[in-house]
Amino acid sequence: MPDNDDGTHLVVLGPEATHSAGDQNSPAVKLAERIVTQRDAGPRLNQNLLVFVAAAANRLAELRGAVRSFLAWKSVVAEHMPLDLTAQQKQQADTKLADASKQVGSLIAETFTQVLVPSRAPGTADIDWQFTRASTTGDIGERISRKLGTEEKLIGRYAGVRVRIDLDKHGLWTERGDVSLGALWEAYARYPYMPRLTSRDVLEHAVSNGVSALNWQQETFAYAEAHDGDSWVGVRTAQHVVASVGGLLIHPDFAPEPARPAEPGEDEPTDPGGVAPPSGRKTPGGGAEDPDPGGDDRPSPTQFYAQFHLDSLRGIQQLSDILEYIAAHLGSGVELELELRANNDDGYDDSTRRTVSENAQSLNAQAAEFE
Repeated sequence: MPDNDDGTHLVVLGPEATHSAGDQNSPAVKLAERIVTQRDAGPRLNQNLLVFVAAAANRLAELRGAVRSFLAWKSVVAEHMPLDLTAQQKQQADTKLADASKQVGSLIAETFTQVLVPSRAPGTADIDWQFTRASTTGDIGERISRKLGTEEKLIGRYAGVRVRIDLDKHGLWTERGDVSLGALWEAYARYPYMPRLTSRDVLEHAVSNGVSALNWQQETFAYAEAHDGDSWVGVRTAQHVVASVGGLLIHPDFAPEPARPAEPGEDEPTDPGGVAPPSGRKTPGGGAEDPDPGGDDRPSPTQFYAQFHLDSLRGIQQLSDILEYIAAHLGSGVELELELRANNDDGYDDSTRRTVSENAQSLNAQAAEFE
């Protein structure tokens, strides 16, 4: 297993490493412990980015038998000419092979259900294994992610308030009263006593959520692009940010005071510590533009349009962010449309076309067709 920090990985243990409920010293536990603590080059660093699934000991024999049957029929079909099978016998062998293949697929799902999750109390070295049983329906990664998600052993969406709780609980603030996003993600990735996030994207969204909170001074934190040795640069509060690895979360007790709006007749206040002056429009990155040159006489715009590209894996989260951070601010006159385009150079088979068409119809798609 590689030891990188690009997100949580599911490790499927080989069939010889089985697990039984309640067995703290099963072959699966022993192998998983070696993997989570060691890698080829030495001690593993990112121990909190691994979860494991093993075969249930009481189901493995049945799976092995089904696999042997599948391999036997596969050999018969492959060698039907040397075996001088008749057309009818070849057809029977094909049917047996298809049935054996379905049985193997079903038994794999029913056998690889034992999920092992490493945990560790702060200040201790021993791994405390947590066990759960995944469902048998669907892709192995999806069903295990769903199960761990319901138990909060794998987190795909996090709040800024909870990041602040983690920072305070584990003493991650520096003496200067801040912590870099890179160092914070390193803590989530390395230490099994921290919550297990699916990826750094989850942390970045949580940071943006925390910085945007109106009560950030009580519950979350401020954000700065950098620190120049004397003060923070590009401080942001009460607004969403695009967090970067080098960005800094600032404890409210250490954050500089926001700039005070200028009173009539006063000079425009300067930007202490990189805090954006309140005049001017805020850009998506959090900076300030020059005041609107058109003045107050320009008519207010009455329409807004935006187009987004949704990732096939993170589309649900992206759509949720669009609704929360954009649509929610535009009032009741908001219309949302989702357009889906897909290409497959090999073409879509009858089963796929039928399934997709029926599902699209049941979900009230206005137009859905293959061409």
